Amino acid sequence: MASNIFASSRADKETRLLQFVCDANEDTPARGNVIRMLADYAWLDADNEILFEAIRRLFAQSSHNILAHLPAELTRRGFPDLPWNPLNQRSRLTGVEAAELAGELLRAAN
Repeated sequence: MASNIFASSRADKETRLLQFVCDANEDTPARGNVIRMLADYAWLDADNEILFEAIRRLFAQSSHNILAHLPAELTRRGFPDLPWNPLNQRSRLTGVEAAELAGELLRAAN
């Protein structure tokens, strides 16, 4: 694993994990695992927490095209102006790296 995976702020790590779970090109079981790992995580960034809850709901419905449905989901939740465009970037994490990063965030939040 590249050492720079963990060399960033906690908010940046949260965003990179959100990118990973939104990326339909990534392994669906790995994405589901990260979502389960972060189910009780205390998000540092309130926007990221709102995004995660919306993404988790959309993933449960269909793991494909999350980003296509995210704006409507955020509007239904009362957050039509929440910035979600950074999630359009393709994830650079592998499934193993994402799980390790999620574990690191969980440890840091305790």
